[in-house]
Amino acid sequence: MTVMLMQSGTSVTPTINVAVNNVTSIVITRFGHTVVITLDSPRTVTLSPKSCTTYQNFQPVGQTLLIAMDHTAGASPSISYTVRPGT
Repeated sequence: MTVMLMQSGTSVTPTINVAVNNVTSIVITRFGHTVVITLDSPRTVTLSPKSCTTYQNFQPVGQTLLIAMDHTAGASPSISYTVRPGT
């Protein structure tokens, strides 16, 4: 699995537990297929450490994308995004 964070058309390879500012979209490729997550506005994104579970030669790997939400006084924090197949 590969994850690329996009900032105004420039790709950034995320480092685990390091926040990347002004991310506009996230490109995830796994098993030869790509998905693009487009964020509603530039956000700060952090890639979590990998978590592995071994069960009879099956090793699923999961990672979490931590997306910071802006908070405006008097409003509930929210985020909107679009997920589409990549090319």
